[in-house]
Amino acid sequence: MQEVASQWKEITLDWHPTVVRSVDPESISILQSRAPLLSKGDRDYINEKFQRRQMLSQLTDSALREEVKRAVCRQGPILTMTTFAKDVRLLFSRVHNALKSVLGNMSSRRDDTLR
Repeated sequence: MQEVASQWKEITLDWHPTVVRSVDPESISILQSRAPLLSKGDRDYINEKFQRRQMLSQLTDSALREEVKRAVCRQGPILTMTTFAKDVRLLFSRVHNALKSVLGNMSSRRDDTLR
């Protein structure tokens, strides 16, 4: 979750009040799971959404819009709580299944720990 907060702190220009007030569900949906730093297609898509004012439509200050767009385009995969939750579930299932196949059906007693 710290990574999600850190990324959105950068996108919102260090929690700039005007930018934060302009973040809406549609803009979050547009950004989630995009990776503009790594993907020209994602970068072009985001630039188009900014140009058409479909991204952060309430943000009218052109200098702030440009600064936010640059911050967004510096991001790898953009995380949200929705994508974070999905990633955690996927990671857990992969790690759990991998360990289960390596360790078998080992079980430990509650009092049989290093703590």
